[in-house]
Amino acid sequence: MKKRKKSAIVPQSGAISLLHKTWLFAGSVLGLDIVMLIIGIILSGMSFTVNYTANGGEIIKDDPISFFGVISAVVLGINCLLIALMLAGAFTRKRRTPTILGAAGLLLVSLAMIGSSAYMVLGSPVRSERYFSYTDDSLRLIAEESDPYFGKGTVSFYLTSGTEESGKAVLLAKTDISEYSDSEDRYSISWISDDVLRIDFPDGARYRNLTITLDKSKLETPENMENS
Repeated sequence: MKKRKKSAIVPQSGAISLLHKTWLFAGSVLGLDIVMLIIGIILSGMSFTVNYTANGGEIIKDDPISFFGVISAVVLGINCLLIALMLAGAFTRKRRTPTILGAAGLLLVSLAMIGSSAYMVLGSPVRSERYFSYTDDSLRLIAEESDPYFGKGTVSFYLTSGTEESGKAVLLAKTDISEYSDSEDRYSISWISDDVLRIDFPDGARYRNLTITLDKSKLETPENMENS
């Protein structure tokens, strides 16, 4: 009687063995998510100086915190790669469903956490912006209507020294608006005194006004503002 040969156990390759360690990929994704959320909380509580420049009829913003959007995109890309490795490991096993479901849930968690951290720091991304420019003998006022993807729309008012198309600008005021306009006739600009500017405009069912006290010579941030 011939003895049966025992079947040889073929060792797994290093790559396959690594793909089976789904806990390693999942832990890395969650770790990156938590770090991004902590950084977002810290940065959202800090104050940064934003420089504004008038470029034609538009406003260019030099925000030192804008780099966080790039970092968020890079981290999200890394997480997607790690989750893809989890899925690749799932297809080397017989029981695939739990890993696939876990990877899908982890992707949703990562999107939520990284998206939340970016929103806390940068606010809602802007869908579109509209600009309206007003000039007198020595100054130029630019109104910027922003339509974000989430939340309320806003209107910001910037002042430039001189009437040139390009140059330094200062943010005078920013407030929420309920509707947008396609015409610069919406805003009525007037000087109450030499250093007090009044802006009137309709906004839905209301007629609103901003009263801004400013130093025209230095283009400083207004000392006080009243909004109604």
